[in-house]
Amino acid sequence: MNGRGLAVRSALVIVFSLLTLVGCQEIFTYTPLAFLRRDPSTLSPAQKVEAAKEALQSGDPSAMKAAYDAIKSDTSPDATYQAAQLGVELSGVGTLLTQVATGQLSLSGNAIGDFVAATAGIDTSYLKDAGTRLSTLNTQSYPLTTNDRMMGAVGLVLQAAGPSTNLTSLTASDVAPAVNLLAPISTTDPYANLLSSYLSGL
Repeated sequence: MNGRGLAVRSALVIVFSLLTLVGCQEIFTYTPLAFLRRDPSTLSPAQKVEAAKEALQSGDPSAMKAAYDAIKSDTSPDATYQAAQLGVELSGVGTLLTQVATGQLSLSGNAIGDFVAATAGIDTSYLKDAGTRLSTLNTQSYPLTTNDRMMGAVGLVLQAAGPSTNLTSLTASDVAPAVNLLAPISTTDPYANLLSSYLSGL
C-alpha cells in the first residue's frame, strides 16, 4: 500500500475511533475535521493552512477548491506550498501524464492541447500555477519532495507552451525554470533525469 493509502486508512481508523467515543457533532466542533465544515475564507492564516491539509487528505474536490480559493493569495511559504499541493490535485492531470508516460499521447504538435480540450476534469491552469509556486519556493530553499519537483516542472513546461500547449515550439530558455526545479534530483531520480535531459535538448 502506498503512502497515500496508508494515510487514508489511518484517517479512517481515527474517524471511526472518534465516532465511538463521542457524538458526530462533537467531532466536527472540536477536532481538525471542523475545517472541512467551516468556510475556509473565515479562518485565520494559520488555520487556512491546516484547512488546506485537511482538504487534501479528504480528497473532496469541493473542499479542495474552497481551501485553494481561501489560501491562494497568501504568499507565506507554507501557504504557498499548500496552494501548490491543492493545485496539483485540482488540475486532474494524472490522466494526461499517464497517457504521455505510456506512449499513448505524443508530445509533438498540439496533441496535449487537443487531449486536454477533449477530456473532462483536466484544468492545466491549476498545475501551471502550482509550477510557479513551487519554482518560487525552490529559490527560497523551501524543502520540496521529488514529486513536488516533477509536477512543478510539468506545470512550468505547460505554462511556457502557452494556450496551444505545443511543446515543439519551446526553446531551452523557455524551459530553464523547469530544468532548475529538477536540478537537485536530476542525477538521482531516473524519471527526473529523463525529463531534464529532454528539456535541456530543446
